[in-house]
Amino acid sequence: LIEKEKYDIVHCNTPVGGILTRWACRKLRKKGLKVIYEAHGFHFFKGGSKLNWLLWYPLEKFFSRFTDALVLINKMDYELAKSKFKAKQTYRIPGVGVNLSQFKETSSSNIRKELDIPLDSPIVLSVGELNQNKNHKAGIKALSLMENKSVHYCIAGNGPLADELKLFAAQCGVEERVHFLGYRRDLPSVFGEVDVFLLPSYREGLGMAAIEAMSCGVPLVSSNRHGINDYSIDGVTGFKCHPDNHSAFAESIQTIISDKDLANKLSKNCKEIAKQFSLEESVDKILQIYKEVSGDL
Repeated sequence: LIEKEKYDIVHCNTPVGGILTRWACRKLRKKGLKVIYEAHGFHFFKGGSKLNWLLWYPLEKFFSRFTDALVLINKMDYELAKSKFKAKQTYRIPGVGVNLSQFKETSSSNIRKELDIPLDSPIVLSVGELNQNKNHKAGIKALSLMENKSVHYCIAGNGPLADELKLFAAQCGVEERVHFLGYRRDLPSVFGEVDVFLLPSYREGLGMAAIEAMSCGVPLVSSNRHGINDYSIDGVTGFKCHPDNHSAFAESIQTIISDKDLANKLSKNCKEIAKQFSLEESVDKILQIYKEVSGDL
């Protein structure tokens, strides 16, 4: 099909799709077809699992030789690929880009009324699929360790661990203060009610929901893994913790919600840093890559 349609550029994005597509296009590249592979976060990275290194690293390295432009979305992946892989050109872009105009001005939602959360109770929010990688258990455990028992933890997203996480919240004695929001289409307004955004993931190519929250001025408490480090700056945007250090998460959240001056400072910093990941910036860089790959300069 690719040969029949006579494409000039093929742009693939997923690990398995990227492997299959580059293999299918390997002969067509000799006829002038250009192949771009955009990796939305390698499965192997410093601190990642040995299994992922054993499986994905050799595959990505081997197939990089069939790649005209390898596009990465975080510094860690970019530096590794630039030094170890065989793509003709290697680039870094700021993710798929955040539409900052959508998040620039946010109005408060009815989330407190919806969940019966008192006006003076701080809200911590996480957004992401309910799976092992997103590590929502860390947020639940941190909530149980906090001295301030008025804090509520909201988790937006669906996934296979929903029942397990609800049971874990009950086991930790915080089930009345943990709220599972499911999939939400009103996140910009929900951000207007939030005191802290929590991103405890084990792996993130970047983590767009966190950047969206930052663009609304929500201070960030995150893990110190992978692409998160591109925008989560300890003491500047909030605080970073090891993903399994539940007490550090609890302490970081408590520090922000108990110090309004600090929270305001972090909020301003978050808004400024989020600008680096705008949709316009990402689109401009992708267009420039297309021009360079095709020779249209």
